[in-house]
Amino acid sequence: MTSKSIQVGSRTYVVKLVDDKTFVETLRSYGTTDNDLIGIKSFINYDEQLIMINDRLAADHKRELIFHELLHAFIEDSGVQLDRVLIEQFVSALAPRMTQLFDQIHELTNL
Repeated sequence: MTSKSIQVGSRTYVVKLVDDKTFVETLRSYGTTDNDLIGIKSFINYDEQLIMINDRLAADHKRELIFHELLHAFIEDSGVQLDRVLIEQFVSALAPRMTQLFDQIHELTNL
């Protein structure tokens, strides 16, 4: 397991990359059912200030998922109240684009 911290507003989130077993056990401990586990590759727990990513995924996929969960953290930190489905659609649309944009900004600043 690998973990690092990242600041979002006034909160510090721990980002953990974990194996399949730890990932599933953690989700179950939060009450996620086996049916709900299908397709989940990352999650955020605001109260525990935790972002967890399944470590078996490719590096580019993990980066996108980290952006995905950080976008959720930004929205939570902003205090904006939106429909959960709308938030998920918004975050899912932005995360891949943010990942690509971040890579391009990194290249521009390292000329």
